[in-house]
Amino acid sequence: MRISNVRVLLLSAPIPPERRWTSDFGTNTKQDLAIVIVDTDDGLTGYGEAKGTPVLMKVLVEDVLGPQLVGDDPTRVELLCQKMYSASRLLLALAHGRPYHRAGSRRRADSSRSALGELGSKFVPGHDWRSGSSR
Repeated sequence: MRISNVRVLLLSAPIPPERRWTSDFGTNTKQDLAIVIVDTDDGLTGYGEAKGTPVLMKVLVEDVLGPQLVGDDPTRVELLCQKMYSASRLLLALAHGRPYHRAGSRRRADSSRSALGELGSKFVPGHDWRSGSSR
């Protein structure tokens, strides 16, 4: 089994007027979300939430992180996360000529880790791919 595609689904939902809140950034009228979707050549699909600005997460996951995963074994979650974490910093550093803070790269890698973990639970029921434990 190999990863065949990594994509991001953008979702947006209006917040009812009675549930809205106001901060220094203004009043929130909607909630946006980015869902990372990892497909395999066996037809299995995993889902994970990308933390951060949804449109930015879509571009970074689909253009920077996703291509690094295509063709790899989805059961090697830790290896794939290290690959995404290290490579995403390198590409940005080379493009702009300076190092980048690691927290942003870790968050993007974690969204793909969630999708890979959810995918792993589909082909080995009861196994938690994030911690390596079994029920």
